[in-house]
Amino acid sequence: MPELVPGNGGGRPHPDEARLLAFVDAELTRHEASEVAQHLSDCSRCSDTVQSMRQIGEQYRSARKLVLPPPPRAWSDLGPMLRTKSRQPRISRVSLRWAAAVAAALAIALLIPTLSTRNLNAAELLREAVVAAERRAERRAERQNDPPRRIRVKTTKAQFTRLARQQSTLAARGEEQRIAMLFEQARYSWDEPLSPKAFADWRDQLAGKDDRVRILNDTEWGTGRFYRIATTTPTGSLAEASITIRASDRRAVQQTFRFRSADEFVEVSELPDEQPGTTVTSSEAGTSSDREVTAQPSAARSLTASDELRVVGAIHSIGADLGEPVDVLRDDSAGRIIVTALAADAERQAQLRTALAGIPFIELRFEQPEELRRPAPIDRAATTERAASNESAGRKPRASGTVQGPTALQDRLASTLGSRNTADNFTDHVLDLSEAALARAHALRSLARRFSATVETQLSPADIATLRKIEEDHTRALLASVREMNEVIRPVVKEQGTANQSQAFNSWQDGAVEVLQAAREVDGILTTALAGGEAAVDPDDALSSLGRSARGLQERVARLQTVIARAR
Repeated sequence: MPELVPGNGGGRPHPDEARLLAFVDAELTRHEASEVAQHLSDCSRCSDTVQSMRQIGEQYRSARKLVLPPPPRAWSDLGPMLRTKSRQPRISRVSLRWAAAVAAALAIALLIPTLSTRNLNAAELLREAVVAAERRAERRAERQNDPPRRIRVKTTKAQFTRLARQQSTLAARGEEQRIAMLFEQARYSWDEPLSPKAFADWRDQLAGKDDRVRILNDTEWGTGRFYRIATTTPTGSLAEASITIRASDRRAVQQTFRFRSADEFVEVSELPDEQPGTTVTSSEAGTSSDREVTAQPSAARSLTASDELRVVGAIHSIGADLGEPVDVLRDDSAGRIIVTALAADAERQAQLRTALAGIPFIELRFEQPEELRRPAPIDRAATTERAASNESAGRKPRASGTVQGPTALQDRLASTLGSRNTADNFTDHVLDLSEAALARAHALRSLARRFSATVETQLSPADIATLRKIEEDHTRALLASVREMNEVIRPVVKEQGTANQSQAFNSWQDGAVEVLQAAREVDGILTTALAGGEAAVDPDDALSSLGRSARGLQERVARLQTVIARAR
């Protein structure tokens, strides 16, 4: 069903992707092709899509030329034979049938490259990458004087470089030996880990697997198109492996590995020949910060709001923008965006690496505060972590249970709900809902600060759509939490009074600020009244304020959702 987008080309519907692909492949009738061509002249979005489709086809055909052998001999000239046939006075039905068969065969031959571009899959891409790698190895062997290729290996503890191909028995002691053992246990070749053949051999032996193929553009390995194949399996010590292949020559430029048993993440990538040697920079060397620079440009590139949105969207895709200590800093002088994750465990580090992979202007840092690096009692660490989380969210820490006896409000809740245990469960549930709502409200306010109305004017229509999608995700989840909160507290709150009325939002950015203020108000009432921190709270006043503030928060979030929807 074509998508209708008002305000673009007079509100005409956009052709869907299948129709645009048929236009590129010249499969439409003259009338249909004319309609699409007219639409493309007015719609930059669809025009860009068509251009991208044509580039994919051209890149695929160029790559096929690299891996297919040359024809055994040139086509002979069919002209004389056709002229001879044309002078024959009689055309039999048999010859007509043969002509139709030949025409069908030619049509199939012409369509094969086009159909192949539509049905690229992991197995086909790997086969082509293996053939291309073998041909490059043959040419490299013929030249003999080429320096040996080197690769960089990054782990959760260290990074080092080594020859791209070497026998496993030559592995050094320490970290490299530890990683070599992990690969051996996973039955994955450590002799040449950055290799399509090694990836294909491991993949082929899996009893169960799931493949995903993504297309990347303009990555840290250069401009143009790249394919990333990610294969997951429910069995074995290697849970997931991915390989990134350059589309133009089917060259493997990076691989990642996530091991199940050791909670280990390994990244293997190309290393330029002019950077020999082995370096280790990690927590193993006593540092408190690991930096991973995905690009080293000769001159600082000019960052844009679109670049910043790309990073924010990647972090949002794994839910790392909900109160986690993940900071995004735009460094225009260096031409890069610095992403710093504080106290991230190995699994979260792996998720961040995967989400941000392929973005060429990223510097990813993992930092561990000194107090977290030293052994500490479990209860104390948990208490510190919760207090830090609450403080960053703008809320008071929950009471630790040392209040002398139940408060009047707690007695009221126990009486209304039937038991002290039910009242405690009610309190925990409502506080958890408020905490989830507050995290979403903070995320929206952070977006509003980063992408002000002025900055939004610098974004393309596609970027605006991406930003709106992130806003809608947060607002939808926020509204769900607040609605559930109002349903949960309905049996105990006072229905007297109405929600505080607020003025209409001038923009979604203004709405995000007001929603955060309302969420903080509700959370403050809950923390003071329900968490047991104030013994002198009047139950009637507390429950009346809670009901009024919670309804006001829901009304504001609903209006913010409407404003965002209208801004699409």
